[in-house]
Amino acid sequence: MREKNQNPDLEIFYWKDEQHREADFLLKEGEAVKSIYQTCWDLTDPKTKDSEVKSLLKAMKELKLREGFVFNKDFEGETEDQGMKIVYLPLWKFLLN
Repeated sequence: MREKNQNPDLEIFYWKDEQHREADFLLKEGEAVKSIYQTCWDLTDPKTKDSEVKSLLKAMKELKLREGFVFNKDFEGETEDQGMKIVYLPLWKFLLN
């Protein structure tokens, strides 16, 4: 919503495929998807993290995005998977910027 307030042309959507995998937020400007965000409070459970990342990667691949974000409670870092960059960011840190 903060980015939309700065650019009223942005629209907020979510992504879901036939297998019911989801990405929580997409920001679109016209027909172009600008960014994609996944949210997960706790990434310490490997099954949860794997599920969230797989959904994000699937959406990124389908939407032809090279970078995606995972907002969470307290983990910060970056990884690369299948040639795509995943940025992990604590939600509180994002909200303070």
